[in-house]
Amino acid sequence: MQCLPSWDAHHQDQLPLFGFTARRLLTTLLTEPAERQLELLADAIANDPVLALWIALRAESAGHGSIVSVTAAASWLSAQWSTQLSWPSGQA
Repeated sequence: MQCLPSWDAHHQDQLPLFGFTARRLLTTLLTEPAERQLELLADAIANDPVLALWIALRAESAGHGSIVSVTAAASWLSAQWSTQLSWPSGQA
């Protein structure tokens, strides 16, 4: 099973990235227009509590503050996916 990147530089713990979520994220990131991406991201987040938890932890550790809704999580990830969905060496 693949894992999401650790949620901050001080923790090496990783949460699982389930196959169905990985497929949904890939499909979403390849979708145009951006409005549709937000809808698809929100759906993926709403259906995977582990992904929702990871986004909340990752956003907070990046200085964003608290994520309080699925819509906020989708908005944050859609703006940050290129830097947040990167795996440091040894975490892939």
